Amino acid sequence: MRAEEIVYPSIYSADQLFLYDELRRVEKAGYKILHIDIQDGVFCSNLSFGMKVVKGLRKYTSMPFQVHLQVMDPMSYIYQLKDIPNICEIIFHPSVEAYPGRVINTIKDMGIEAGFALTPTEPLEELQYYKGRIKSMLLWTSEADNRGAAFDINSLQKIKRTRNLFGKDLLIYTDGGINSQNLSLVLEAGADGFVMGREIFDSEDILVKTEELNEIFLRKSYIKPIRRG
Repeated sequence: MRAEEIVYPSIYSADQLFLYDELRRVEKAGYKILHIDIQDGVFCSNLSFGMKVVKGLRKYTSMPFQVHLQVMDPMSYIYQLKDIPNICEIIFHPSVEAYPGRVINTIKDMGIEAGFALTPTEPLEELQYYKGRIKSMLLWTSEADNRGAAFDINSLQKIKRTRNLFGKDLLIYTDGGINSQNLSLVLEAGADGFVMGREIFDSEDILVKTEELNEIFLRKSYIKPIRRG
């Protein structure tokens, strides 16, 4: 697999005044899935995109959306997302729901894959109850601490625990401070997909950054070298 397939650019880190141009940049670089954070200002202190913006993004790109709900009431957002086509996955935090299975069923009834997201302090073990019912687990590899959300080395152990508890069929995504300096560590811990925001959108040349990431995947045997000439 190449970076363009398993790295998900997080549009939240893009220049908010030039979202159309930022979409074009990641499309031109060949990325396949766009990651969208929806934040309500309660679950975490930030506000991100409302449905009007998400619908606007949909008008200008054919990239499938992977939606991460950082909200206290996932169901109210899920019902609104139902009207937006080409959403491949909705990920929510089960800790905010008394009955996460109800949310899973609602998402899957819409023909969309369902996944869980966990902050560094949200517990993992009891979620084994839902093994086989979710496609993925998105693990925060940093904390929303208002100090830059730096990568937390302790998150590597949680990635390994998740793999041990849920097995190889669960896709493990990571989100938070992932960059070319720590990507190898996250790969070795067992992650399958990588949400990257600032690492992608702060790059002067996304194509160059993508090749840099692909070199790391190549060294870790994630991709086969391309024969040229």
